[in-house]
Amino acid sequence: MNSWHIFVFSFNRGIFLKNCLDSIKQCGLNIDVTVIDDNSDDPATHKILNTVEMDYGFELIKAEKSKTLEKRLGGLYGNMNMALAISKKKEKDYMLFIQDDMQFVRKVEPEDLSIIEKVFDDFEDIQQIQSCFLKNLMVDRYKSLLSPLKENKCFVLDGNASDHGAFSAVGVFYVPRFEKINGSFVAGERENHKISLRNNVKLAQLKHPFMMWLPYSTTYQSKKLNLKHKIIETIAQCGFYPIDIMDDATYKNMIDNKQEKLPIAEHWLKVDGLSTYPTWCFSAGVINLFARGGLRRKIAKLLWKL
Repeated sequence: MNSWHIFVFSFNRGIFLKNCLDSIKQCGLNIDVTVIDDNSDDPATHKILNTVEMDYGFELIKAEKSKTLEKRLGGLYGNMNMALAISKKKEKDYMLFIQDDMQFVRKVEPEDLSIIEKVFDDFEDIQQIQSCFLKNLMVDRYKSLLSPLKENKCFVLDGNASDHGAFSAVGVFYVPRFEKINGSFVAGERENHKISLRNNVKLAQLKHPFMMWLPYSTTYQSKKLNLKHKIIETIAQCGFYPIDIMDDATYKNMIDNKQEKLPIAEHWLKVDGLSTYPTWCFSAGVINLFARGGLRRKIAKLLWKL
């Protein structure tokens, strides 16, 4: 566990950040945690940031504005390079990236870490493992993209068939391999995906994930919301929907999973207020309306035509 490091990326989402940190504290092992804040200017977020070191025992650092790579997403990819530099300096082999609108959804067992380490040992062409649940909106696509790895503890994505199949901005990176092959992060998920494809490295998917984005989250596009985006989020009832920590019985069912179901979030996770919705949305924009169904789905289809 001393070879692991968790990095939380934060910007102006106080209530979301607190939920994320609480989940790490509740579910995580004895792993170093660093919060990299993208220079938040929201008082509510600063209130949470002030508790990071004292209440949680985590490290807090501010992003370096001079190393911002992408204005649309703040300094996310510059901050990821900062995390990479910290991991190298502290001689960490594994760095786990999680964003403030995400959380751990179950206790992380030592076996989870062992499975991840073994996959990296056994497959030299894998430099990242996705530790999030999958989305029901994309279940048919997953069936065509995912293939089981040896011992069936993970799946591997066909990166050539997906815009993001070889890279994700969250999950576990094997630091020595990433440094040797990709070297550093560039601005944009698609651009990092293209580099990974050129370097012939793959993204694996955990069969038993332990983290996820919060569904129907309010978002910060370009750090400010335009009127259209605000209206869409209001109609879609976007807000703060934390995920219940998985109980022991559900965890056991997921591990046993004799039907070999894919780890779809809506099948295994519970969220207050969303029990009647078979499909959730974890992205920004009109797709939130589509996922809600009914009249809102019709509005979404109309907006897509405009």
